[in-house]
Parts: sequence; structure tokens; C-alpha cells
Amino acid sequence: MWCVDIHMIWFGCWIGFGVENHPYGLLRKIVSVEAIFLSTFVMIGKSQTDAKRHAIADQQRQTVEEQEDAVTTARSAEVEPALHEASQTQSRARARNRRSDPLPPLTGPSASARPSTRPS
Repeated sequence: MWCVDIHMIWFGCWIGFGVENHPYGLLRKIVSVEAIFLSTFVMIGKSQTDAKRHAIADQQRQTVEEQEDAVTTARSAEVEPALHEASQTQSRARARNRRSDPLPPLTGPSASARPSTRPS
């Protein structure tokens, strides 16, 4: 805390050597301006630190999103052949049912009243 020591010595000498009389108007002005500059520098430093933290957080978020995309792509590659095979099986079953069904498929409200031609 060398900075505090320097200020204590400086203020002590200012008052001790009688640079200024009692209300110490000039010393108060100097200290006020110093406090303004100090608070400004602290706020600038905090702003720069926050900017660095945001940059690091953005980079980490991007890395996580890339990893999630890679996992999703890998899972899609695993599931896609099974879905394709299930789709082909379903298409073949529909084709077989169409060949054995003599009536064309009905749509609309009368579709539920259609008699079934398949044996139970």
C-alpha cells in the first residue's frame, strides 16, 4: 500500500509545513480532483475487465454450441439409416395392402362407413 503511504506523507507535509492556512481550500480541490480521476480509472478498468469476461463467455458458448452441433449430427447419422429402413418397410406394407384391397381408399366422412373386405 505504498500509494496510501505516499499520500499520508504528502498531506502531512502540506499541513505540517504550513503550505496553506487552515481551511486548506487548495488541498481540498487537489484531493477532490484526485478522487475524480481515481474513480474514473477504476470504472474504466472494471469496464475493460467486463469486456474480457464477455469475450471469454462468448467463446465458451460458441465452443459448447459447436460440440452440441457435432453430437446432434452424429446422432442424426446414426438414426437416419434406421428411419430410412422403417420407411421402406412401411412403404412395402402399404403396397401389399393396396394390392389386396379391391376398393380404392375413401376420404371424408364416408370413409368410416366403408365395409371391410379383409377377413378378420
